[in-house]
Amino acid sequence: MFHLTRITRENYRDALTLTTDPEGKLLLQEEWLPSLAYSMVQSQFEKEWDVALIECEQLPIGYCMYGKWPEKDRYVLRRFAIDRRYQGRGVGQKVLPLIISRIQALYDVEDVYALVDRDNARAVHLLRKFGFEDTCEVIDGEDVYLLKGHF
Repeated sequence: MFHLTRITRENYRDALTLTTDPEGKLLLQEEWLPSLAYSMVQSQFEKEWDVALIECEQLPIGYCMYGKWPEKDRYVLRRFAIDRRYQGRGVGQKVLPLIISRIQALYDVEDVYALVDRDNARAVHLLRKFGFEDTCEVIDGEDVYLLKGHF
């Protein structure tokens, strides 16, 4: 069973071992997005962003970062990553609805935006599969997708 949880004193060390790097390197900037470590620090200084750990049976398998984009007055899934050891197993398809539901419930909104590197074909495919549409906007070098209403 998958769930989202806060990063705490008890789990942060295990969380920091998550990476999408094929060789398992712990990098601040991974191929498609900044690392969990970078995101954790960013959320401490930019309070509009929350970072959640994705767990399966109390084992960290990924993370997401979401919040209110203040300049645009939008609620955004800014980052979403599954550790390299769990990719290719359909985890993203199972977890994305949890993240969308969390954002919609937490902020009492229907529309959810997502940022994605346009070259990340797997992420773009996943977003489109869940009904996200390309807005033709680019923010901070990432394409903006919109899921209108509840899915």
